[in-house]
Amino acid sequence: MFSLFYGLWKYVFSKTEFHVLILGIDKAGKTTLLEKLKSLYSNVEGLPPGRIVPTVGLNIGRVEASNTKLVFWDLGGQDLAGAVSVDELSRYLDLKELDERQHMFEAVCAHDGTGVKEGIDWLVEVMQRSKRTERLRIRADQDRNSSYYMSVMATQICNQISSVFSPPSTSATSNGRPSALSVAVEEIKAAVVDRNGRVFVHGVGREGLMLKALCMRLSHLSISAHCVGDMTTPPISSSDLLIASAGPGGFSTVDAICGVAKSNGARILLFTAQPDSGSATQYATAIGFIPAQTMANDDVANNGEKDDLSQRAVSSTRRDLLPMGSVYEGAMFVLFEMVVYELGSILGQTPGAIRLRHTNLE
Repeated sequence: MFSLFYGLWKYVFSKTEFHVLILGIDKAGKTTLLEKLKSLYSNVEGLPPGRIVPTVGLNIGRVEASNTKLVFWDLGGQDLAGAVSVDELSRYLDLKELDERQHMFEAVCAHDGTGVKEGIDWLVEVMQRSKRTERLRIRADQDRNSSYYMSVMATQICNQISSVFSPPSTSATSNGRPSALSVAVEEIKAAVVDRNGRVFVHGVGREGLMLKALCMRLSHLSISAHCVGDMTTPPISSSDLLIASAGPGGFSTVDAICGVAKSNGARILLFTAQPDSGSATQYATAIGFIPAQTMANDDVANNGEKDDLSQRAVSSTRRDLLPMGSVYEGAMFVLFEMVVYELGSILGQTPGAIRLRHTNLE
């Protein structure tokens, strides 16, 4: 079991590594750019331009951007006045003739960082969806029984789920909200420790399965946890907590259950990818925001605007590795494992004590 979770953890939080070669004539600013990248993307402060000397041999810099490791090789830099414009450079090099090569012109200044992040974001995106990556996928398709094929698929799936928790994703969409992990841990702790209450869970479809898995682990932590709809589920009261999920924002049954719980004074922790527009949010006293693709936006996420008929035609034939709400549901599983881990520490539960509460009727 440890190996299983360690492998999943390693897949989810491992980062793809790309090597990038920086080429340019003498005094073009290659080393200056590398030092600015260190300042922008790592905890190491790069050298100021005034202290940079011409490179002898090579410089190597390692940074992380968009959940990706980048290793820059600077082969041996200063910004010079009178440099040609982006349009002039594009015209001189005539790179548009290279139809099979991805390229972009971005005016950057290694002194103040102008344009650097935009260029790196583009670079990472292009490398992640490069033809080489596609060739690896096709090669794996040729032997579906191989461990290599399974490894490629597992990496792609786990990278998609991992991106839900990466800082660029959450900071761009959370609007200052606390993390779903901190909200969940605080709400469950308050219900169990502060109010001596119970925890109820409810969801539909695959979201419901993830919540049932959480309910099982909460019971292993010696928490009185119940799945709504079970024959032995007790009535909910004001000291209790209902944990519900509505990834697309709302379901009629989830809304109804949340309404009943709220009318009985219970707190409602709602997990959703639509915290500002979902129908279930009106009942929530706390929201755990999971910024992942769901059934509500899978067409938009994969194919652009839904109103585009040509994109609809593509969506009807294209098979995504994680379709519909699979990214959201996978993120739920990973998130709940984090929640259980944090709660186990707070409640002082040892691995042995947790194991003793596992059923032996299997």
